[in-house]
Amino acid sequence: MNIRSRYGCAATLALFSVGLMSMRAVAAEITAGDDSKTIAERVTRQETAWNRGDANGFAEQFDVDGSFTNIIGRVLFGHDGFEKQHARIFETIYKGSTLKLTIRRLQFANPDVAVADIDTEVTNYQKIPLGVPVPRDGVLRTRLLEVLVRKNGAWWIVAFHNVAFAPDPAAP
Repeated sequence: MNIRSRYGCAATLALFSVGLMSMRAVAAEITAGDDSKTIAERVTRQETAWNRGDANGFAEQFDVDGSFTNIIGRVLFGHDGFEKQHARIFETIYKGSTLKLTIRRLQFANPDVAVADIDTEVTNYQKIPLGVPVPRDGVLRTRLLEVLVRKNGAWWIVAFHNVAFAPDPAAP
């Protein structure tokens, strides 16, 4: 083999490798796009379930061993505790309330782990949990962090961390 054909072969292999990497990158983007859509649809189902007062629907994709930190810092573990806590609040302080969930950012740590930063707004609540500041405009806002893991082809919430915050009145 002459030097020219060796370089030609090496160049062809290099271009082929770059092409494969590009195809993988495009495939990863398509998969992330599909997964982003699936997760966004799941968040919408969660919002709809809350607005129906449906604890079972709200907890639908909460993992059997998931971690839940509520607005006042109480920590519960497991699907059953998550569902029971929401059943309780849907019958008391949040009975008839309306929840709006807006995904602020969705990031994939790897193809099977996603972190969703979600802005929440709750209106029409019966009362606010003790220790949470009463908002002037009547809208209870929180920052919700959900960590999701793909298991058996479905996305499951393995961590749900909800924190109340008061918007800065000086901010535009």
